[in-house]
Amino acid sequence: MSKLNPAKKPTPLPALAGGTGARAARQDAEALLRRAVMACLLWEDMAYESGTSNGENIASLIPKVKPEVVAQIAVEARAAQKLRHVPLFIAVEMLKYPKHKEYVKDILPKIITRADMLTDFLALYKKSNGSVKKLAKAAQKAWRKHFYVLMSMLWLNTIVTRRSSCVT
Repeated sequence: MSKLNPAKKPTPLPALAGGTGARAARQDAEALLRRAVMACLLWEDMAYESGTSNGENIASLIPKVKPEVVAQIAVEARAAQKLRHVPLFIAVEMLKYPKHKEYVKDILPKIITRADMLTDFLALYKKSNGSVKKLAKAAQKAWRKHFYVLMSMLWLNTIVTRRSSCVT
């Protein structure tokens, strides 16, 4: 009887959760990108994953996910999670891929909410590409439009502050 029903050995599943032997469900690239972005401290080594490997992980997942989803994740990271550098890093990485470039001009005004974030974006761009002299066209369009918006807000804030100080 044992020859008719041979015992089949189950094929072992690869360990997916941290590589320590624990089993976990497989996730698609979008879920992995969302997890990596929403639970990260970019370039900080205090979490379970080092900051540099987290940045490399995010950079490798961006081309695998649809551009509109990547843009949505970047805006969500800035608006809902209040992350500052990760959305800028995503925007810089999106400039490397032709399909993703189209969405950068739309998301930059949504993720750059402070004037000093403009220089942070340029610093990340320079770190990634080596130079700021050849800034991508999509970034230039968003940069021009949003720079004037931020400067006008700063100018109006200055005028309102001066007038309110003169009234009292």
